Amino acid sequence: MQIDTDGIVWFGEFNAGKIGRFDPKTQVFTEYSLPGPEPTPYGFGIDADHQIWYSSYNMDVLGRFDPKTGKTVEYPFPHSENTIREFIPDAQGRMWYGSPSNDKVGYFTLTNVE
Repeated sequence: MQIDTDGIVWFGEFNAGKIGRFDPKTQVFTEYSLPGPEPTPYGFGIDADHQIWYSSYNMDVLGRFDPKTGKTVEYPFPHSENTIREFIPDAQGRMWYGSPSNDKVGYFTLTNVE
């Protein structure tokens, strides 16, 4: 679960394969279905561009959900057994993660290619 700068609560619905959003001001819940045969969102993080990042536990992918468009892009995780529990952004725009099953700590960034 993560809370963005607007106070919106974002969370994963592991068994349902969805991302959930709760707006405490309006008391409204919204759900967004994720792609793939077995989406299982687990770890969450919000980057500097307000994109929602998640790890899909069973599919070994990292996903980026755009709250403005509702679109999701998924990227392959470089190790088997994606057990990421959270993403932590740093001041340089990197998203840090730990993968307990792989004994790995790492980060990723996206660059704009034009």
